[in-house]
Amino acid sequence: MTRDWQVYEDGPFYSPKGSIRVTLNAVGEVMINRQAFEAMGRPEALVPMFDEKNGVIGLQPTARHMPNGFPVRPGSYSGNRRLNIRRFCLRHEIRVEYTVRFRTPEIENGILVLDLRKLVRATRAKSTTRAKR
Repeated sequence: MTRDWQVYEDGPFYSPKGSIRVTLNAVGEVMINRQAFEAMGRPEALVPMFDEKNGVIGLQPTARHMPNGFPVRPGSYSGNRRLNIRRFCLRHEIRVEYTVRFRTPEIENGILVLDLRKLVRATRAKSTTRAKR
């Protein structure tokens, strides 16, 4: 019998310990984990950039007083940081219906690169059915 396997590409729900993890929610808030924040040099602010042709967001570290720098704020007790880029998302028509995780975030020349073509749902969907007892 021939099998027609479909490989699950999204990987596990949680990223491996020590890896860079970045999410974007429906209101335009980016959450960056401690590893990503430290790898970028613990910036005070980030300048969002967009490569429309390749569907990629870039976040470049800058000083807090720069006019195009979006301030990086504490996100949680675990060292996460948050960045509100709602206006940037509206300008470039970047929309998500729920929180998504970037599958392949990486840092290139100090810039955090986020590929919009490689997203996975970061939140667990609410169950609409109940298990039978």
